[in-house]
Amino acid sequence: MLRKWHIGLIIGLLSCVMPAANAASAQPERAGSAALAEGAVTVTGSDGSQRALHDGDSVFAGDTITTGSASYADLDLEDGGRVLLRPGTTFNIEQFHFDAEAHDANASATRSETPASADTENGESAIFRLIKGGLRAIDGLIGQTHPQSYAMKTPVATIGIRGTEYDVRYCDSNCQDESENGSVPDNGLYTAVSQGAIGIQTETGVSVVNKGGYGFLAGRHMKFRRLNRLPRALQHMALPARFRARADRMRKLIRERRARRWKALRARRHRSGRRLRRRYQIGGG
Repeated sequence: MLRKWHIGLIIGLLSCVMPAANAASAQPERAGSAALAEGAVTVTGSDGSQRALHDGDSVFAGDTITTGSASYADLDLEDGGRVLLRPGTTFNIEQFHFDAEAHDANASATRSETPASADTENGESAIFRLIKGGLRAIDGLIGQTHPQSYAMKTPVATIGIRGTEYDVRYCDSNCQDESENGSVPDNGLYTAVSQGAIGIQTETGVSVVNKGGYGFLAGRHMKFRRLNRLPRALQHMALPARFRARADRMRKLIRERRARRWKALRARRHRSGRRLRRRYQIGGG
């Protein structure tokens, strides 16, 4: 029998791919920054422009990030989420909107049990697309407070989350790095859940995978298959140890810079609000 929040996760999956209620602004919203960009990492913007990604650089809604061989991109998202792209990956930030003022300092603790069917009044969203390769993801405040507004699209399924850390890799005749005794992983989507749960939506329905669960989906019209151990395709998803200290240092700087930016924005809005109240004599100063 499905738990209540499993049902909410499924409901969220059915609605998470819908466009956000708010119209997109002319300037793409900052979605996060690179805690690490190792090797050949390129970004294609929504306008078609291309740039190399370096440690500390920002990424925006609409950006597509591509990692070359032996390359990694460790993204620290504006809502505190994280996405690590392994070598040979193409990843698109299809939609991202985060309203920092909607969350207090204890948001992740006090709102983590918000039902998936709750209204998303501020239009927050985190919709991603894995086009090729694999990634490790940890959801942030958007996923924790509005899981119906988070989705990871893949070539064969859409993944929804609930307080989650998970790995996903799509093999399309490109997983030879995990060959063993002459055999390579079968083509398809591989998943593993370290924390929380994910819901995998296909044309045949939704499968919920909890912490410690593994699975494989051969194609969009195929049935999701649960596995009893970590699939070979997901054996090397973590950031190599030699890069971790560098990524941790940059992540700390990114989060300090982000906190200062949001603090300054709140102060400007507060000053603007006080001027309006004085002007229209609404409330005190």
